[in-house]
Amino acid sequence: MHANGEGNRAPSNYLPAKSGDQMNDTDESVAGYESVKKATATTRHEGEPNLGTRTYARVVDSLLLKGAIVGDRALVRTDSQAQARLRVCFYLAPNYLVSDFSGGQYAYEGWLRTLNALFRLVVHLANRNVLELETLMAARTAHWQLSDLALSFHIGDIIDSLYQAGAMLAEVEKMQSSVAAQSHPTAPKPADSTTSPSVQPPAPRPPPTVRFSEDVLAHLSRVRAAHGGLIPSSPQMQLSLRHWFGLALDYLIRDYMSGIPDGGLGWAHGLLALIFVISIMHKGGVLELDTVAFAGAAVKNCVAWARFRQIKSLTPRLQLAVSKLLEVYDADDSTRYKGATVPVNLAVKLDYA
Repeated sequence: MHANGEGNRAPSNYLPAKSGDQMNDTDESVAGYESVKKATATTRHEGEPNLGTRTYARVVDSLLLKGAIVGDRALVRTDSQAQARLRVCFYLAPNYLVSDFSGGQYAYEGWLRTLNALFRLVVHLANRNVLELETLMAARTAHWQLSDLALSFHIGDIIDSLYQAGAMLAEVEKMQSSVAAQSHPTAPKPADSTTSPSVQPPAPRPPPTVRFSEDVLAHLSRVRAAHGGLIPSSPQMQLSLRHWFGLALDYLIRDYMSGIPDGGLGWAHGLLALIFVISIMHKGGVLELDTVAFAGAAVKNCVAWARFRQIKSLTPRLQLAVSKLLEVYDADDSTRYKGATVPVNLAVKLDYA
């Protein structure tokens, strides 16, 4: 098994961590490991309330530490499965901001430390030239959503932290653009001439005058036109769908807050259109678990925001979105898809109307 005589060497998809917490070209994996380990520490300090296992820090602990993404041997995994777990952590961040902020100082501070640690891990992955495009998109989408939520909920003390994270992500995007220009094995491959550009991830940051439904339906129409009236089920198309789900909360906030007539109702049509597409993919047996997790996180985060804002007109449409999405889950277990656990629990409350 260790024919090269290096039995103690970490596998190639791990980054060995050393002691210290200074981030540089050779030690970025150290800082990432230590950041996550400290941020998700479950040791309770004197006077700290028992927060149970439902805080963001505890969830990340379960997904990353117990999932051996980072662990006692001071290794940071960088393979696709590890990055998929990291993406789930980003998708869950907006929903846990609401609950942890309401849960008191310890829960909220744990949320903030954990999020900052996750952003640092993205930088470390980029420095190692192993950051996947989906992971960068998940981090950027979470950053957009959290910035809007912080403004909506008047949580001023995380704005500085998000500003710094935004600057880090901007640098990462520059690095990724440079890597993509060279044929790096972890960079996304350019589309061939037979692939329609319409299935590429859409441009970020929706303009405040455009409804979610308009953008989603226009995107799906372009895809159908390029594929004989059909929606392809390729990994590239599912990446595009996951990106749209990631933008759902951002659009909801903008559509509702920008004064667009019936903005929330128009937004719901876009969300239901996306769920309809993944339902078709599910029936065809091609839907990926990661896409289900994206959809679940989007619906749950949007329900949390609608509940906070008491948007009663959205209740029946959100109920429909939840029920249609649950049809994709395993019939005998609403927490699983094809036997695999979906990281997002769709047991959401819609009793605020």
